[in-house]
Amino acid sequence: PPSTHCTGCGGRFGGRIGERDLLCLDCGYAACLDCSCHNRRGTCYCENSNFGHKYCGRVPEWYHSSSRTGKVYRGDNHPDAYLAESHHVPASQWETDPRTCTNCGETKRCLKPGYQCTDWMCQ
Repeated sequence: PPSTHCTGCGGRFGGRIGERDLLCLDCGYAACLDCSCHNRRGTCYCENSNFGHKYCGRVPEWYHSSSRTGKVYRGDNHPDAYLAESHHVPASQWETDPRTCTNCGETKRCLKPGYQCTDWMCQ
């Protein structure tokens, strides 16, 4: 995508400071201030992350997806304890032993495959 225009809405960046809110260094997606907070136009093209923030370190959410393909992230998830607690992830949803994450390569205790957050914060 051209770096002179917002990939989300196509608007041209006029060179004002702060006009381009987000730029993904992995896929080149650029988002203006209006599009960076929009669920669809503000999600970059990467399938396993959003503007460099890997989905595996978060609680699974319905909007973790690629804006290019629409494919929802279904890989490993290993949110930190605070994030998991704030989303009320039950202890029964964690795998017993740590293992290598298929997304980031770190050895972490992951959520069981297929876990979907049902907490009101995830909806």
